[in-house]
This record gives sequence, structure tokens and C-alpha cells, in this order.
Amino acid sequence: MTLADKAGRYAKQHPQEVTLAWIDNSTRTYDAGKAVRLCAVPRIAACIMGAEAPDKALADMLNRLLDDE
Repeated sequence: MTLADKAGRYAKQHPQEVTLAWIDNSTRTYDAGKAVRLCAVPRIAACIMGAEAPDKALADMLNRLLDDE
């Protein structure tokens, strides 16, 4: 199972809002599932600087996804 799959499952079990910081210095809030999908696509992930979520485990998974892309 890939990290994206694990993050997707975790997001379904722990719904919450996630804030993504983009390279244009904007921050946007998404539901956890959409944030995982955005962080898992290499061309989109290249434009995201970081992820913040109330749940540290989800935030860590998303940031690892971003670092891997």
C-alpha cells in the first residue's frame, strides 16, 4: 500500500479540514480527502509548500507525500 493510499484511508476515517500553503504565498482550506488527492499528484504537489491539519498524523502524511513528489 502506498503512502497516498494510507493517507486517503486515514482521511476517510478522520474527516477534517486541511490548510495547504501554495507557492504563490496563498493558503487554501480543503476537506481531508481532496487535500490527499492534491498532494498525491506530482504536478500539483510541486506547487504546494506544506500542509497543516488539526490531526498531526494526517499533516505528517501529507507533508511526506509532498516531500516525496
